[in-house]
Amino acid sequence: LDFEWRFENLQSDLRIPALTLQPLLENAIYHGVELDDNGGKVTILIKWTGKEVQIVITNPYHQYKKSKHKGNNMAVANIQERLQMYYGAKATLRVAASEQFFSTQISYPLEEQQAYIKETSMT
Repeated sequence: LDFEWRFENLQSDLRIPALTLQPLLENAIYHGVELDDNGGKVTILIKWTGKEVQIVITNPYHQYKKSKHKGNNMAVANIQERLQMYYGAKATLRVAASEQFFSTQISYPLEEQQAYIKETSMT
């Protein structure tokens, strides 16, 4: 198992909503890396585009192998709900699969995050 963390143009006040990365990394291991005979690598890219925060998690994908961990998409659904609660329609969560890789991409605006942090710290 190998992890590659990549960071691009990060802002010092960047926050990632709680319980966002951990379940996605678990999914990457259970449904990707564990099925890879070579151990596999999970790549985590976190970057600031100037308009939004983007997080992309990429892991090996084995279309015809079944994980011993039964998936029910609960982690993705919970993360999507949490993002909508914080950022509304401006947040997205997308998944994509190719022949060799599976990726999950999250994006959300930093401005709403800063406003939310200020609002919750005042209460």
